[in-house]
Amino acid sequence: MNLCLITARLLKKPEKFNITTQYLIEVEINFPHARNYFANMMALAEGKIADCLSELYLQGDYVIIEGELLILESKRKIINPVIYINDLQPASIITN
Repeated sequence: MNLCLITARLLKKPEKFNITTQYLIEVEINFPHARNYFANMMALAEGKIADCLSELYLQGDYVIIEGELLILESKRKIINPVIYINDLQPASIITN
């Protein structure tokens, strides 16, 4: 299991999509990275976390994400890393 704790910025407004009887929230995030100045990645949430994410957060907000790093492989053999969100907390960056 690949657990991670990331302070990230939401690049887009969270999008909701249905899978059978449940729905998932998908959001693109951006966070600092050692090699590239910033890394972009998709994050997924479901249940209460998805409700909170869709109701309270907008594009440009900063959050602290506790989640699992998943590696998904597409039909074209392209590997896509995704973070599955287990917990979500608000974060703020104070500037003068």
